[in-house]
Amino acid sequence: MNRLKAFSNKLLDKTFGKDEDHDVPRKELIGFTLGVFGQNNSCCFVGWFNYFCLHVLKFNPLLFGTLFGIVKVWDAINDPIVGAIIDKHRFKNGEKLRPFIKHLALPIGLIVIFLFIDFGLPKNVHLVILIFVYMVYDFLYSFQDIGQWGMTALISKNPKERERAAQIGRIGAMMGGWLAGLISLILSVTDSQGINRRIPFFIMALVLGCGGMLLSRAGAYAKERVPAIEKKVPKTGAFTILFKNKIVLLVVLGSILGSTTLVIQQITFFEYLLPDNKIFGIHIDGLTLSFIFGLLCGIPGSLAKPFTIWISRKLGGMRYILLISVIFNIGFRTVAFFIGYEGWHLILSGLCLMLVNIPASMTDIATTALWGESIDYLEWKTGARNEGTVFSMQNASAKITGAISTFFLGITLTLLKFDAELKHNQSPIFYEYAWPVFILAPVLGSILNLIPIIFIRYNNETKELLTRELRRVRLERAGTIPLDLEYKYDLYDDDEYYEARRIRW
Repeated sequence: MNRLKAFSNKLLDKTFGKDEDHDVPRKELIGFTLGVFGQNNSCCFVGWFNYFCLHVLKFNPLLFGTLFGIVKVWDAINDPIVGAIIDKHRFKNGEKLRPFIKHLALPIGLIVIFLFIDFGLPKNVHLVILIFVYMVYDFLYSFQDIGQWGMTALISKNPKERERAAQIGRIGAMMGGWLAGLISLILSVTDSQGINRRIPFFIMALVLGCGGMLLSRAGAYAKERVPAIEKKVPKTGAFTILFKNKIVLLVVLGSILGSTTLVIQQITFFEYLLPDNKIFGIHIDGLTLSFIFGLLCGIPGSLAKPFTIWISRKLGGMRYILLISVIFNIGFRTVAFFIGYEGWHLILSGLCLMLVNIPASMTDIATTALWGESIDYLEWKTGARNEGTVFSMQNASAKITGAISTFFLGITLTLLKFDAELKHNQSPIFYEYAWPVFILAPVLGSILNLIPIIFIRYNNETKELLTRELRRVRLERAGTIPLDLEYKYDLYDDDEYYEARRIRW
């Protein structure tokens, strides 16, 4: 028993670090990690909502893609409003984010269950109801999600501690997504038993959707350590300060541009183009093959994720993670397109996607860390902190790109003359162009995504200078240093090397 305890403590020390070496206690990081693990269980399951509507409820692809594309655009516009509300509000205990994590989990989980129930209504009526329910879900989820990830900016005043929280939290989120990755395998098993797909989706809504949200409450174990600032937003409004945040705006713009391309889901590609396969003499259907393919392609990225901070420091900053990810996606997907997918060629194409997923798995950590640093920059520059507005853009960005992708998914399936009722008797145009769209269309998105990322000028040297200056500004705010005797640096000087230009504070 003592040996087991010693081993577990050693493992926790390796994973989360020793408390004496860090500002944030290990138990808080464990709670935060469990919280994002549960939240991502639910979020990744809801990511199957498009599939459920198109392949189970069998809504018209173009109508569904258009209507839900519009809904998601509105939800994305709504997110900065939610962020502004959060920035202007403080709870009675002085906290800004933790109560949202605790109190919204249950209602969100119950709504997820409702989204995956077939009420047997006429399709158009059911579609209208789902639009309304999804909008309620998304509105509440915005508050909880901003609270969850905004904690990475409030959990410590130390940038290295925030990077640590962002990396460990994103690893927890990645692991939470693994359970949703089993869905294609679950559907394969239930299909073979002749079970209607409505049943496994309802059960998964209970376990992954609602259960995951309940587990997300563990994220409230983390504490808010960055002090509240009375000057929360400028008089001209919350959005004024957001538009001064160049890092966030460039990342969001890149994501939006990257999603403006035709798209076909991996599960659709494998289920309809490769319905019957034999591997080592064993029959494997398309759903199972999709699971195996996704698992093997994702393993290298999962193993690389814990090294994100180390790699970023070697490269010179988190922005280089984003650059490398885009370049890898362009290069190796292009190679995979020419290799093809038939027979053993699928293995070689899979190896290409393995390489793509290595830097791609690190981008969420890089983005979260960069946005946390951008909040510090704005506090130093304007005296305001806007965790709510900034991290609302994380949610808004995902929704905007999701809306665009949903819209293009409907267009793509319509152009390919896809019909879920026909199962494996799709049109010739579908079988001819599904592979190019699946493997090559994201290349165009990556080329567009690359343009804004190039203009993100924030590296390790900038961060170190900012940390020193922000420490001094906080001392000034506390009245420790005479204001008129000190200076600050303008970190957004256009000089290529970020040479400090001293100006009066």
